[in-house]
Amino acid sequence: VVLSVLVRAQSLPVWYESASRASAYPSEVYITGFAMQKVGSGESAEKAQASAAEKARVNAIATIQVRVKNETEDRLQQLQIKGGEGTKNAMQRYLQSVTRSSVDMEVSGLKTETCYDAANGRAAGFAYIKKSELIRQTDRKLTQTLSKIENGLDEMDELSRTAQKMQARQRGEKLAPLFVQAEELQRLLIALDPYADE
Repeated sequence: VVLSVLVRAQSLPVWYESASRASAYPSEVYITGFAMQKVGSGESAEKAQASAAEKARVNAIATIQVRVKNETEDRLQQLQIKGGEGTKNAMQRYLQSVTRSSVDMEVSGLKTETCYDAANGRAAGFAYIKKSELIRQTDRKLTQTLSKIENGLDEMDELSRTAQKMQARQRGEKLAPLFVQAEELQRLLIALDPYADE
């Protein structure tokens, strides 16, 4: 019995157990997601692992979304204190839009690993990324997005000066999604790094 426990402990990764996962991937340093599922009858271990990996990825992204939502709520509460009761409804609508807009968040650089616990017939998935890496990626994307906005505004200005009002307006309409993207990236950056806007 001792031998089988030792073999199992050696074959499963450190992130498989909750305590060792928290120790090896502390929440101050990493964003993580974990998922485990029973391997169904007739289902291959590989298929179950792929499914667990996808669930772990979704869980990691959900962790990021919760951070963005909490940070936004904190900031809106501070604004409400300053702005009085009249701003409450507008802030609630804004918070709902924040929650909806971050649902399809894409995180490049999110790594996933899987394992199969044969003794218990379970597949597990683990997704992780260092916060510092995610902050760098987000900051780079934000800089690129702001640069595109700046270039687009320059083009609009040039079109307006040369009496091409319709083209300027069309250019402005194409810029609108970039403003939304920049706002989402800024919220993510602040949620990951509270000093990002200072």
